Amino acid sequence: MSKTVRSIFIILIVFSIYHTVRDALQIAGVHNIIADLANHKSNWCREIYPVCDYYLFPWEFFVLIGSILVLKRNDVGLLGKLILYSLIVFPIILILNIVLT
Repeated sequence: MSKTVRSIFIILIVFSIYHTVRDALQIAGVHNIIADLANHKSNWCREIYPVCDYYLFPWEFFVLIGSILVLKRNDVGLLGKLILYSLIVFPIILILNIVLT
């Protein structure tokens, strides 16, 4: 695995940990710079509010655990490709959701 690819997965681990902690702090109602940095709700979130706070946790855990496994195996493989593809598909889905609502 090249140093660039290794760096990408390390950055994904750090981002995933940050995002999971931030979401957990928001759900707990803790107000600080980490939790309040991106505290906004989209239109669809207002309609299903109780679920809205938790909808990113599965993806965050998938990226976190998957990236750790990719680094441990020292091979991108199918798991690494799925993680990288999800980084492309997930924002597209969010943008389409914002545009269509």
